[in-house]
Amino acid sequence: MKSTLEETPSSQISVLEGENNNDHNNLDQNDQIIVEVDPINRHEFIHQQNLIIERENEIQTIESGITELNEIFNDLSNIIQEQGIVLDNIEANLYTYSDNVQDAHRELRKASYYQKRSRGKQFCFLVVLMVILFLILVAMVLG
Repeated sequence: MKSTLEETPSSQISVLEGENNNDHNNLDQNDQIIVEVDPINRHEFIHQQNLIIERENEIQTIESGITELNEIFNDLSNIIQEQGIVLDNIEANLYTYSDNVQDAHRELRKASYYQKRSRGKQFCFLVVLMVILFLILVAMVLG
């Protein structure tokens, strides 16, 4: 097996494998690995490194944006849960308010009934009192 490789940090490597008539796991003398090296100049190497660094920075920016978005969604989820609790409390208060209004309406009916009944009793009491006073006056004048 023969291979040639120039060791430069700015090399582009492509590997080709020759035809194999035997099993793929066993390499024999007819197999060849050809390594082609295209040397690049220092300026292109620096440019490629800058592109890699720029991509890495963009990926980190995207990652931080996704993390921030995740935090926003978590905050939104918490707010929605809190608002659900508030809405449940409002609903419970509305049912309580409705029950209280119905109870107050019944109490007002009772009060109106007792007030009407009370007026009749007060009138009867006043008439009886007037009759007693009249009888006392008549008894004092005649007596």
